[in-house]
Amino acid sequence: MESDSYDLPSHDAVSKILSEYLHLLKKPKTQSRTEFVPQKKSKSHLNQTFDVYSPLKSPPVPEFEDDPHAGEVTEHQVKVSVLESENSQLRQDLSLHQDLGRTLLDDTDIDVMTKAEIADRIELAATMPI
Repeated sequence: MESDSYDLPSHDAVSKILSEYLHLLKKPKTQSRTEFVPQKKSKSHLNQTFDVYSPLKSPPVPEFEDDPHAGEVTEHQVKVSVLESENSQLRQDLSLHQDLGRTLLDDTDIDVMTKAEIADRIELAATMPI
């Protein structure tokens, strides 16, 4: 069988190419290992506490004492919180209306109802307490 019939590189082609990088893989034997000697820690670090981020807590509000736009920033933060609460309320109301609409029209086929019948159902549902 001929070795060059497939025009493949020799079996040691990789080692020939990477021979200049072999020194990176070999550790020098002259290094002596030193044993790890634990050092005494000062007692001031014993009671050290760390700040841990909690997703349940809101991030700390930066202090803007020297910033001339500090009032605007706090006003915007208040507006954002008000809008978020309004958005939550609107989503709840929308959910209630969607549920009411489903129960209102679930038992009948809307395609065969007249506009007057649909209007009567809506009027009846509007007078019902939620």
